[in-house]
Amino acid sequence: MKSQPTLYKMHNAFKCIIVEAQRRKLCEYNPYDDFKIKRGQSRPPVYLMESEVRKIMDFSPSIDRLQKVKDLFIFQCYTGLAYADMMNFRRQSVVEIEGRKAISSNRKKTEQTAPN
Repeated sequence: MKSQPTLYKMHNAFKCIIVEAQRRKLCEYNPYDDFKIKRGQSRPPVYLMESEVRKIMDFSPSIDRLQKVKDLFIFQCYTGLAYADMMNFRRQSVVEIEGRKAISSNRKKTEQTAPN
């Protein structure tokens, strides 16, 4: 079952298609004129406890590919990088600011520089 925010986005996209169909005279009636879709609330995020992250770190998969997945996931846990940003991460993105190492790169989603 889809969450309410997901359904809202889907209906919003479909509503745009119907409006365009009306504009092209392919559709006479817009059913969205009769009702409104509620945006709804997203569920609160579920966070990993430090002990759970430790269990993942201590796990030793027997398949190399799973070891890489585990390493990348742990890297995300400690850096807060989104998946797309992690996949674009390069060593050149690590800079030193006031004696501390930091990641300096643009977010893929927004193309804005992440705050340091």
